[in-house]
Amino acid sequence: MSNSRAGRFWLRGFTSLAILSLLLTGCSRQAGEPESREKPATPHPGKHRLVQDGDIWTYETQGTEKSTVSSAAESFNGPLVISILNQQDPRGRDGLLQLWTWKTSKGKVLGTSESWLRQAEDGDVYLRGERNGDGPLGWVTHPSGEIKIDEFPLKVGDKFSYRYDLDTKQWNEGSQVVEGLERVQTAAGEFDTFRIRGQWSDPEGSYSCVRWFDPGVGAVKFEQKEVYRDSTVDFTGELNSYSFK
Repeated sequence: MSNSRAGRFWLRGFTSLAILSLLLTGCSRQAGEPESREKPATPHPGKHRLVQDGDIWTYETQGTEKSTVSSAAESFNGPLVISILNQQDPRGRDGLLQLWTWKTSKGKVLGTSESWLRQAEDGDVYLRGERNGDGPLGWVTHPSGEIKIDEFPLKVGDKFSYRYDLDTKQWNEGSQVVEGLERVQTAAGEFDTFRIRGQWSDPEGSYSCVRWFDPGVGAVKFEQKEVYRDSTVDFTGELNSYSFK
């Protein structure tokens, strides 16, 4: 499996989800801490909170990559770790650095990514630059030096789309819609979420993803399909733990 491929865009929407690709939010409740009140029958996502320096999410993932030119197939599973740092970018602008590392259960690296971001006070997320795997660091070519890749707060029925070009001759375009509300259980706890369906494309392939997003925690579950010229990748993930300072 290519280090620069699998799982590149499940955060973009963000997400974001972004990354962006795709992108996560935090809350004061720690994983495993019980709720202080009984949940209503209808899911009721909480208040959006901005990401903070030191936020970390760990997901348990599994999936399969199948060749489109032969019968070859490869299964994989392992942890995906995402972290946020409050840091100046290489061009000297204050902002956030989102890092993620995805490995198999045996420690083999499946993918890495870094995204340089700015988060507005209303929660909107702007991409400035990104690097996938061992590729070059590309900067957004928009005159402002950044492009909005996610809008907050969320509500059912919201639609959002974007396109950006990088100075490395790469580009990405995508769209998402908030389909509804759903309560989700993972190893990290029970969450009231927005169900978000997104589609993205770039020179390498096309991507579709459903994310379950708790505004007070971030993406707690996802199902993604990636289609390339010579293979397809199907994989899922669930939040295993998270830590916010």
